[in-house]
Amino acid sequence: TPNSGFIIADVWIDGKSIGPVSSYTFTDVQQDSTIIATFKRAVLYTITPSAGTHGSISPSTSVKVMSGGSQTFTIIPDSGYTVADVKVDRRSVGALTSYTFSNVKKNSAISATFKRQVTYTITPIAGAHGSISPSTSVKVPSGGSQTFTILPDSGYTVADVKVDGKS
Repeated sequence: TPNSGFIIADVWIDGKSIGPVSSYTFTDVQQDSTIIATFKRAVLYTITPSAGTHGSISPSTSVKVMSGGSQTFTIIPDSGYTVADVKVDRRSVGALTSYTFSNVKKNSAISATFKRQVTYTITPIAGAHGSISPSTSVKVPSGGSQTFTILPDSGYTVADVKVDGKS
């Protein structure tokens, strides 16, 4: 097991390298053997986050990641806002709410921008002898969906459903 800030450089069994493995099992032991582990300082890379107004990235400060390691960042818009874009090393990766750097081999940066979330109000109105559920106005984000259930009273059927005045 390497000390903090170090990684396994190589492991030798009876004078033969088996690579930088983290464990080795001797089986059917019939002779004296040696196991030698060598270590080297880990290469650390820095990932720097930055967030525009109306949101944040977590973690919010630069993170040191060992070469080959990974680090996940969470993009968090403020209430009433949504993620507009996430860029990794100045290249857009879309409007994501999470991004994981995998197999890190260089210093990197992640940035996020945010935009006001557009919402629309849908107001249900039920005529006599039935109901609509939900029965109160609902705010739906642009591009979102909302299902309404139309329920006639016992002995009645749905005569018509109108959306924005159209049957």
